[in-house]
Amino acid sequence: MNARYRFLTILVFSCAVITTACSKAMANVQTLRTTNCGVKWELIPAGQTIPANVAACSYTVTVPDYPLQGETKFKTSFKDRVIANVEINYEYVIVDALKFIAEAKYIGKANSDAQDETNSSSAYESAENTVIDKRIREATTSSLVNQDIVEFSQAEFEDSLLVAVNKELEDRGVRLNFLSLLRAPALRKWKLI
Repeated sequence: MNARYRFLTILVFSCAVITTACSKAMANVQTLRTTNCGVKWELIPAGQTIPANVAACSYTVTVPDYPLQGETKFKTSFKDRVIANVEINYEYVIVDALKFIAEAKYIGKANSDAQDETNSSSAYESAENTVIDKRIREATTSSLVNQDIVEFSQAEFEDSLLVAVNKELEDRGVRLNFLSLLRAPALRKWKLI
């Protein structure tokens, strides 16, 4: 009887620990959970209970579900080999955390809390560089090479660039809300001899 009583006590205690270790997924983040060290992820809907992480390879990661700011600066070439410094500021939203985490595997850390400073927007700088900035540079340089810098229409270019970049980012779980192109005066004009 004594061994049975101890077994029941341990069972009740274990259930209490497991249920108190659970928390709810917050509304302003996308909560991802893995049970196999990030090989496969599961999205926990907002308000749902996040199961306790009991295995060594079981952990949760939170990804912001609100707009983040980014910027990229680079040199590019306009028509007739006119080179200019370009700065593009943008606002983006991670619309599909499952696709995004597959593209930027280093995002977040094991058991990150939505309020933790390691999960702040500044932690997403390298993800912006590899996922977003790269696509913006590619789309910008391929479009500006045919643009005359004197007759250049910034508003039209921004609209077409936004569409082109969002098309590239669609499969990566990210969407740009807007972008703004700032360009410095031309650096130099190369002439062929």
